[in-house]
Amino acid sequence: MSKITASLLAFALCLLLSAAAAAAAPRYRITVIESGNVTPDPGPRVNDAGMVSGSARVPGDPNIIKSRAFRWTVGQGLVFAPLVDGNSTTAAACLDRSGRIVADWRKPEWPARVLTWEADGSTALLDQGTVIACNDRGDVLGASGPRLGPGRVMWRADGRRVRIDPPPGAAFQALNDRGQATGYIYDAFATGVRDEAAVWTASGETIRIGFLPGSIEPESYGVDINDAGEVAGHGYDANRGFTPFYWSASSGILPIYPDGFCGYGKAVAINALGVIAGDAYSCISGGGAWLWSRADGVLWVKNLIARDDPLRKRVSLQRTFDLNATGQLVMWGQFEGRYATILLTPDE
Repeated sequence: MSKITASLLAFALCLLLSAAAAAAAPRYRITVIESGNVTPDPGPRVNDAGMVSGSARVPGDPNIIKSRAFRWTVGQGLVFAPLVDGNSTTAAACLDRSGRIVADWRKPEWPARVLTWEADGSTALLDQGTVIACNDRGDVLGASGPRLGPGRVMWRADGRRVRIDPPPGAAFQALNDRGQATGYIYDAFATGVRDEAAVWTASGETIRIGFLPGSIEPESYGVDINDAGEVAGHGYDANRGFTPFYWSASSGILPIYPDGFCGYGKAVAINALGVIAGDAYSCISGGGAWLWSRADGVLWVKNLIARDDPLRKRVSLQRTFDLNATGQLVMWGQFEGRYATILLTPDE
């Protein structure tokens, strides 16, 4: 067989494999949630029931600084959290499976507190502190305020409050229902090492994830962890590119390279099926949101929007925030030039 023939066969095989992957990939429908310009950090979230949370300025409010937490459902639409104790700001940080939203509550000249907004509309102010992470069953990991002393605290779903003593240099980013957390750890005494992604078990063990292969600027961060203990994160690779990765105890750290990768990408979430969502630049297509799985590799989300969706050309997708177990993605973008929260739902 000639080299030309072999090359043509290889090219044809690649086309067939790409077509098969495209056929198996989800096709997304667009829902526009006209929330206005959302607060980007921590940004909107979506739970497995398709409920969306976030923070934005209430339409018509002349105060352009203050934001309020919001909840969106198919049945009720967009609802903003009630004002709690007057002139305050609420920034939604977490959304659990029951529909409860946990937010950072702030008021001028008052210490920050943690606020819960239940699905039935009731609210409660917890202790002084700020939210770090939550899990689906309703546990809240936070940084405690002056009244409790500096450190970390867990507000359990059953109402108990538990003090946590993290290892030196530990920075938590996400929490799963098994009590495992991910984030990064900084070792100030290690020469040439900056931040290293890590997993902390419910028993307090620290598992260092390590760095991307060949990295000459060792730095990695865990950003999300599912109940199987799989981690999504990002860090520097051998080419000094900021690169997304997948990690599990069995596979180790696996870099994720979207097609045409231009040296910058981030992971934002991993769902129960081990699918990771994120954003990246592409030298070929310009980049944007992507999905990755071990079975299908990387798929650009903009190529997965149903071609007959009437909103396809009226929406600009700009940043990815969350992914649920059913494959729904929640993003930030623009709808006909206005800022909005965008929900992408796979066709059934």
